Amino acid sequence: MNKKPKNKLWIRVIKCIAIVLGVMKCIELLYFAIVFIFSLAGAGAFSKDYSFPEMTKTFHNNEKAIRDLKTYYNSIVPKGKTINIVFDKKKT
Repeated sequence: MNKKPKNKLWIRVIKCIAIVLGVMKCIELLYFAIVFIFSLAGAGAFSKDYSFPEMTKTFHNNEKAIRDLKTYYNSIVPKGKTINIVFDKKKT
């Protein structure tokens, strides 16, 4: 009679469960790493800081387009309604 002991079956089951849990943990860590990196990017950690002269030069280079956009924006906002856009001094 060639019967396999039941202990070996349980060992295989436990090994499979451990492998599945390990893979799931790796996926979870990868997910949190990606979320962390995107959070940093969203907060501006990888953004370039612009100086005042650079921003002024860019404005003057695009002044007509900016003024046209402002005119269009004012034409689509209903009368009596205002929309405030606030820029934080700490962010560029």
